[in-house]
Amino acid sequence: MTEAAQSAPRRPSTRTLGFGLATLMIVGALGAYFWFRGATLDADPLQNVPATASAVLHLDVPAVRGSAFWRRLVVEPGYGGGLDRVAERCGFDPLSGVATLTGFAEGEERWSLDHVGFIARGEFKQERLGECVRSVVGEEGGTVVRVDMEGVPAVAGEGDSRAAFLGSDGVVLGHEDTVTRVIGAVRDEHPAVGSDAVVRSLFERVGRGREVVFVGRVPPRWRDAAARAAGDVSLLGELEQVGFGARVSRGFAFGALLRMHDDDAAETVAAHLRGLVEQALARPLVSLSPLGPALRRVNLVAEGQEVNIAGEYDDEQVARLFELAGQLGDLQDALGGRRAAPPPTNPPVPDETLRR
Repeated sequence: MTEAAQSAPRRPSTRTLGFGLATLMIVGALGAYFWFRGATLDADPLQNVPATASAVLHLDVPAVRGSAFWRRLVVEPGYGGGLDRVAERCGFDPLSGVATLTGFAEGEERWSLDHVGFIARGEFKQERLGECVRSVVGEEGGTVVRVDMEGVPAVAGEGDSRAAFLGSDGVVLGHEDTVTRVIGAVRDEHPAVGSDAVVRSLFERVGRGREVVFVGRVPPRWRDAAARAAGDVSLLGELEQVGFGARVSRGFAFGALLRMHDDDAAETVAAHLRGLVEQALARPLVSLSPLGPALRRVNLVAEGQEVNIAGEYDDEQVARLFELAGQLGDLQDALGGRRAAPPPTNPPVPDETLRR
C-alpha cells in the first residue's frame, strides 16, 4: 500500500453511517421526551391553570355538545354558525376531538381579570389543526406564524395572541403572558391555582359527577361596590368564593356552594334566598307553571360559612322549562315587547383570539 493511500481519510461504511444515524435518532427522541415531558398537561385541570387565575370554568365538551342546553341555546338559535363555517372550510369539526375545555380569567396581579385563557385537551392532529387555523385566519385577512414559547411549539396571531401545543393532547390559547404562565404551571416552575386549598375544595365538592364546573374568587372591589349599592342584604357584598357544578348530559342536576365572609352572613343570605323562593311560589302564575315544581325541588341550607344550593330535574322537566321560556318569549312578542336581536349572519369564528 502506497504512502498516499495510507494517509487518505477512510470513508465510513454504510453500516457505520446507519448505526450513527440510529444513535442520533434515539438520543434525539430521548432528549425530546425529557424536554417536552415538562410541557404535558396534568390530568388535574386545576394544576394546568396558573395561580393568578380568579375564575375557572371546566367543561366536558362531548357532554355539553350532546345536551339539550346546547341544542336549545346554541344550535336552534343559530349561534353554531361560526363552528359550521370552520368545519366547512377545514373539512372537519375542530371540536370533534376536544374532550375537555378549561377557561379561566387571570392577570399579572392577584384579583386582576386582565386576560382570558383556554386550555383544550383531546386527540388532536396538530398539523391538521394548525393548517385549519391558518386557513380560517387567512380567509379573514389575518396571518399566523409558527413560533417557539419556552421550548414549546406554538403559533402566533396578530398582536399578543398565542396558541401553544402542550404534548400531543393539549392546546392553550390566550395572551402571550397567559400562555407563558400556563407553561410555567404545567412544568411546576410556577404555582397553579390547584394549590389554593379553598379553590381545590370547592372544585372537588361541586365537580363530583358534574360536566360543567365553575369556581371563582370574588375580587374585594366587587364586594365593596355591591355592599354600597345593595344596602342591608347584599349577596355579592358578603360573597368571597363560589363553586358551581352541573350535570347536563341527562336532565339537569346542579349544586352550588357560596362561601361567605362568616357564619352569620351565610345564614342571612340563605334566609334571604329562601324568602325570594317563597315569594315567587306565592304567585299563582309561577306556582302553577312548570317553574313552580322546579323551585320546590331546590334545596337551600346554610352550613357554617357556606350556603349550599342544589336541585335535580329529569329530561321531561327540563323540556317543560324550555317550553315555558319559549311561551314567555312569544307572549312578549305578542305584547309588542322587544326581544334580543337575532344572531349575526356571520358570527365570529373560534379563532377570534388569534386575530386580535
